[in-house]
Amino acid sequence: VNGRLLRSSLVAGAWSAAYASFALTGRQPFGVLFLDVPADQVDPNVHPTKSDVRLRHPEAVGDAVRRAIATTLAANATERMREALSFAPPQTGGGGPETYGPAAFAWHGAPGEIAREPETLRILAQLDATYILATDGAALVLVDQHAAHERIAYESIVRRAREGAPAGEPLLLPYTIELDAGAAAQFEGSRAALAAGGLETEPFGERTYRVVATPAGYGARAFNLRAYLEALSDDVPGLGPRERIWASLACHSVVRAGDALEPAEMSALLERLVRCENPMHCPHGRPTMVRIEPDEVGRMFKRL
Repeated sequence: VNGRLLRSSLVAGAWSAAYASFALTGRQPFGVLFLDVPADQVDPNVHPTKSDVRLRHPEAVGDAVRRAIATTLAANATERMREALSFAPPQTGGGGPETYGPAAFAWHGAPGEIAREPETLRILAQLDATYILATDGAALVLVDQHAAHERIAYESIVRRAREGAPAGEPLLLPYTIELDAGAAAQFEGSRAALAAGGLETEPFGERTYRVVATPAGYGARAFNLRAYLEALSDDVPGLGPRERIWASLACHSVVRAGDALEPAEMSALLERLVRCENPMHCPHGRPTMVRIEPDEVGRMFKRL
């Protein structure tokens, strides 16, 4: 701060909050941050070893740090996604049966970017009913279908909540679930936030609830309420109580590892992922995709 090296719990907290959903839970981001603050708003004489300072407006400084880091990370995530999916023109000529024509999708660039000819990433297959395998002709791209769909769902929930748009879609066939006393008490504490995210429930007897609506756009997929309650105990640094509930809601409202997907479903998933604000990580910080370069494949075959 103003050229003075120090450790600040305020800045460290803002740093961790900014990295929420950009870093895997349990991993701690680190670095050095340079802050310039008006001299009359800093008191350097509050610590015997001068290793801390007192700020006149700590909340404003902390918020500025959080927003600056989060904005930079979001911009970097989009660029990293474009590097991971370095879209190449589709191959000409007939393809084998493994090439799914309907599953190829076009990338039209980021908002405000100069228009260019659409390029195509080809989806090849689904691996182990868990990963989407695609190629741009230069490298392989592996997408974790659950992490990717979780990111899409989370951003959709947050966007609808901010815009005041209808968050849920009524189920034609509501279903019920019975909880024990502890789980019911825990669930009651999150019902309002869940409703804001699109999962609407109503009491249906003692410790029994009826699920009447699920988040918009995710169909009638059965919501695993017990698994959701277990996930609420997960510590997601930087996410507020409501956002943590929404992250768990997204996690348990989307495709899972082991769900078979059709080529068109895989294509739609990737199309929506590339339009996310942070397409590279799920809300809990796990990566959504990895790119495997030819050099890495060459090392596997002892060519390098």
